[in-house]
Amino acid sequence: MSGMKDIKIYIRIARGMAQLVGLIRLYDFKHPIVQDKLKSVHKEITNFIDTNKKSIILAKSADAFFLNGERIEPDDKLTSKFIEEFFNLQLGSVELEAGVSAEEFSFFIWTMSGKEHMSGADKVKQFLSDKKVVHIIVRAATFKLVQENEDIIKKGEFIKIEELPAQIFEKFSKDFNDGKVSEKLNAEDKNYKTVAHNSSFLAGLLSDSVEDKNITQDLEKALWLLADYLINEIGTAKQEDINRKILEDVKDKLFSMWQDKPEKKPILQDMEKTYVAINAALQLKGLVLLYKKHKKELETTFDKIRAILQKLPTDSQLYQKTKLELEDIGLLKQNIFL
Repeated sequence: MSGMKDIKIYIRIARGMAQLVGLIRLYDFKHPIVQDKLKSVHKEITNFIDTNKKSIILAKSADAFFLNGERIEPDDKLTSKFIEEFFNLQLGSVELEAGVSAEEFSFFIWTMSGKEHMSGADKVKQFLSDKKVVHIIVRAATFKLVQENEDIIKKGEFIKIEELPAQIFEKFSKDFNDGKVSEKLNAEDKNYKTVAHNSSFLAGLLSDSVEDKNITQDLEKALWLLADYLINEIGTAKQEDINRKILEDVKDKLFSMWQDKPEKKPILQDMEKTYVAINAALQLKGLVLLYKKHKKELETTFDKIRAILQKLPTDSQLYQKTKLELEDIGLLKQNIFL
């Protein structure tokens, strides 16, 4: 199923959610009309997820609304209002995962109705967390998620991860535990790279590292093994944005898996601390990239200034004034123009 058929389903799902939000504004949430519509929309969503083996992702990018990467152009007032309400929540994206229950879905729709008067990813996340919602992931940033069946290595190219050969997972897992992913990533094929950037698989891999132990050090080590190769891979601002969001997505998925397990609470607390350090490392990498970029641009500018300066008479006012300005900013002291 693809192409126009997908888009029609997405439009129908968006319209169904819009109608449901509209009904909540008219009736009590427990009203039979609301509950019937809730069951109907939830059924269509879960049927889609089960049939296509992928989540449903609502996302905002610029002033446009997307459902699983397809731009949705509203063709009725209710859908337009629904999109407006989604924008008012000030979220980047919301993912409805496989296993989302009707009750979990109802809490998300409740936030869309504006009844809670909330906005911002942190507040919506907290609300859903308080309601024990684990199959709906809220993100502050817009992000075309790497799901169980998708690959972001090349735009428009999708790989079903469940169809990859088992030896790919075994090879990656071994390289990961040995801390060798960074040195092998560029040389490996796209299947290996898919696994290396699949947040669902990576969250499972990290979860396995502490599955039967509650040893924070094991998770901290695993998180840094993940962060090391993702940060090391960054060479552009776009790649920095993608890899940052993969790390955030892994964190969200681990939190969803463990938030209802009291024995994991200390690990979750320490995970937050580790992520503070990882975010600092990401920021450092970004600053280094920024410095390199501007340094290169400045060197090009310096070369142009020097070329022009060498053409001017040394006794001219412009030459003398420029020389003084260069001295003031320290360029002559660095012998850049000598």
